[in-house]
Amino acid sequence: NQSYVFTNPSISQIQMVFDTQTFIRIFDSLTIFYRDIVKTFTGSAIPNYIITGREFNLTFSSNSQYLAWGYSIDLIPIEHGHEISGCGTWQARKGATFNDTSSHVISSPHPYCNEMTVSQHYSFTNEAVTMLQFEFSDLSSVENSDDSLEISYEVGDRHVTRSWTGTDFNGFIIEGHEFDLAFNADALNTDYGFDMNVTPLFKEIQPDTRCDSYKANPGTAFSGLDAQVIESPHPYCSDLNVSQHYSFTDSSVTQLTLSFDLESSIEVVFDMLTISHTKADGTEVGNRYSGDGDFSELVIDTDEFDLKFVTDSIYTMYGYRITVIPGTVTTVTTQSQCKQTMTQEDLDNEMLMLREYYYKLN
Repeated sequence: NQSYVFTNPSISQIQMVFDTQTFIRIFDSLTIFYRDIVKTFTGSAIPNYIITGREFNLTFSSNSQYLAWGYSIDLIPIEHGHEISGCGTWQARKGATFNDTSSHVISSPHPYCNEMTVSQHYSFTNEAVTMLQFEFSDLSSVENSDDSLEISYEVGDRHVTRSWTGTDFNGFIIEGHEFDLAFNADALNTDYGFDMNVTPLFKEIQPDTRCDSYKANPGTAFSGLDAQVIESPHPYCSDLNVSQHYSFTDSSVTQLTLSFDLESSIEVVFDMLTISHTKADGTEVGNRYSGDGDFSELVIDTDEFDLKFVTDSIYTMYGYRITVIPGTVTTVTTQSQCKQTMTQEDLDNEMLMLREYYYKLN
């Protein structure tokens, strides 16, 4: 159990940057406490995290079994980029131009005021800046549905707007060096507002190599009858156009069940996962997935399928993780010792009847 404090009163936030080697097993945990927030980290590829305030407590616990690399964190203090003197002053601001390559915090008043309509423009003028990373504090919140924060920017000839309301403030990265901010509040309730840390990035010195092996993977031919997991990187990368083919070579496999992990999420509309297969009559069938709420289980009557994953250059999410379960035609012996072939649907119906019978008995 450890405590960390930055004594400089101008510090308003602390950015935690995890070393790329950081790995904490699922049975172990790293937890930080600040204000009323409790945040637990586990796994690998842990994204940067922003703490609101100048101090926090840290605990690390591990079980008595396996070891892992552990963690290494750079703590970067962030001074408040704008001195908030009230809603009127903030509402009158037109934005800012930053000539350096440092991170800058942009915040609303806390809490913000009613009946606000704010439009601001921000830009980084250093010619080395090619991308901007946006991260929000856990305290960020605006009245659900009625108030909103919007960030707009240009990607080529395309105008993109991202909007937040409620408490779901997800960070993201944009191509470019400038953006517009719009904040609107109605005449009723208010909330904390937002703290947004904007970090300039330099594409030429920060290549994203996480997806190289994924892009080079043409798929796999599985020889056994064990369930197999196929997945994208988490989060996945921008500008993907991946085609893969998966098959089960055992001759008894006639059906595949594809079950998605609950964390599966893909940027709606702009990124797309397509799973396609050919039916026995030669008809090609494609199933598309995008967003974060429609990853229902897929059952296909074949031993192979194609996967295609296409993403744009703007925003990424968790991606997908699919467990593929091979199924076979099952032979059972009836009371008359005759052999009867049952399809998976027949087996499901039999199981349903057995469950109903069990519930009646109990």
